[in-house]
Order: sequence, then structure tokens, then C-alpha cells
Amino acid sequence: MSRDRRQQSSPGCRRSFRTAILIAALTLPVCHGAAPAAGADASTTAQVQLPLVKAAIIYNICKFVEWPPVEVEAAEFVIGVYGRQDDGPDFAVLAGKQLHARAVRVVVVTDTAGLAACHAAYVGDPLLAAEAGPFLDRKPILTFSEGRPGRAAGGMIELVDDSDRVRFDVHKTAADRAGLRLSSQLLKLARSVTDD
Repeated sequence: MSRDRRQQSSPGCRRSFRTAILIAALTLPVCHGAAPAAGADASTTAQVQLPLVKAAIIYNICKFVEWPPVEVEAAEFVIGVYGRQDDGPDFAVLAGKQLHARAVRVVVVTDTAGLAACHAAYVGDPLLAAEAGPFLDRKPILTFSEGRPGRAAGGMIELVDDSDRVRFDVHKTAADRAGLRLSSQLLKLARSVTDD
């Protein structure tokens, strides 16, 4: 009987299931996972876990974005980490996972030119986001930033620490200009969507 149900499942059901998984990932408390080390307080544990949660959110958001066909032909799906060298190891947990039927490769990028090979880029430092903005404008690179300067510089997804959760705001116009298509399911999950 379970086999019949599997055969009858529609693409809409599968999308709903994926959306449910994404919702779960986006609503997980920041401080989940391993127990804190002896003597560590809650704020220390949250600081340790936060980059891992952001990496997971970026990975899940990328599942709900369509790139132009020429970008889809690449052999690997490259996620760049620009600016904060200490975030590299946290994003490395994504290496080897699958996105759009390709293996994920995580690279630490030290200058804007290195972003050209990326499908998605995390720019954690708002000042560097402002610096990278002109380079990234209209390029099919899904950009994640933190803070308003990142959005002002053309960032597409702004990660926001909201109490004990990480939420996200979407700057849809920047994604549209770059030829990236954000699914309606993703937009419904955003804290806010700017379309100007």
C-alpha cells in the first residue's frame, strides 16, 4: 500500500514536503546540536552554533532558487565565503552535499574577482558587502549578507538574528536583475520581501 501511495504522490506533494523541511530548518533555535562544554555559558554556545545554522539556511534556500541555464551546466555548485576567514570551516560542512544535482564545493574568497566562480556567496561583513556590491550587480550569484549595508549594496538575502532564531529578508529586485528565480514558497517563508 505504501508503494501505491509513493506512485500517486504528485510533484506538488513533494514540493510541500521540501517546504516543510525548509520551514523546520529555518525555525530551529540557534542553540541546537551538541551540548555546551563544561563551564560554557549559553551565549558562548550560541556564538559557536550560529555560523553552522546560517550555513544550513543558505544551503536550504539555494534549493528554492533557479539559476539561468548556462549556470546550471557547471560541474559543481560553488558556495563562496567572502571576508570572514573564520566562517570557512563552518561552511565546509556543506562540501560534498548535493544542490541542483551537483556536488557542493565551498571556497573561501579573498577578493571580489574570486566571487565570479560562485553560484552563491556569503558576505558576512557589511563593509565588504558594500565593496562587493558593484561587482556582484546583475551577476547570477545568489548573495547572502548581514545588516542593511549588505542589502543597500545589492545583496539578495539578508540573514537576521531574530531572538534565538535566524530569519531572512529578501531583496527580490536584486535577484530578478541577476536572472535568478526565487520560488514563491521561499518568498512566503521570508520575514519580509522588498520588491522595488
